[in-house]
Amino acid sequence: MSVVRERLADLYSVSMLQRIYTSLKMMIIPFEQFAQFLPNDGVVLEVGCGYGYVSNYLSLENPTRQVVGNDPALDRVDVAQATIGNRQNIRFVAGDCRHMPEEDFDGIVIADVLHHVPYEEQAKILEDVYRKLKPGGVLVMRETDIKFRLRYFIFNYWLEMILYYGVEKLNFRKSAEWQRILEPIGFSVQHIIPNSRFFPYITALFVCTKRS
Repeated sequence: MSVVRERLADLYSVSMLQRIYTSLKMMIIPFEQFAQFLPNDGVVLEVGCGYGYVSNYLSLENPTRQVVGNDPALDRVDVAQATIGNRQNIRFVAGDCRHMPEEDFDGIVIADVLHHVPYEEQAKILEDVYRKLKPGGVLVMRETDIKFRLRYFIFNYWLEMILYYGVEKLNFRKSAEWQRILEPIGFSVQHIIPNSRFFPYITALFVCTKRS
């Protein structure tokens, strides 16, 4: 485990349950990939930060990077807020990201969030993200990719029928669909990076820039 990952894990050690959950999250989140494509300097926004894992990693990985984590769930933001300590380059904000007055972010990351949003709202959030980015700013987004693969159907059955049954409908898209949404908004899709075929489920990482 890298030093940054060890420091991240230490932030979530209040209880055994939290440590177990953190260990699982660290197995499935590609922190290094997010950091690789996002700016090292300037201000980075995480949309749908949840408990703050990605935001905290980005803050720890480069202290010159200013990080803002946003999530509509106040209880999750409260957990994230408790991990800040004395760091000055990170803060968390509760509420709908579309109601945030701040703009001119150098980078924005959305990690496994949009499939929790109704189909008709997904493009609206991406349009707001586009407005919030500086010209030339970077969007890094990860989403489940619909593919005719056994592991895709096994994972989605488990996720929807066990974890989210009766709670919410998950709204996945194919990578090509996401590209058809992103480009008319004004994003230039630089990379679409699939995860390893040995990973238990199928995702794609989209690296996009805001056209000047």
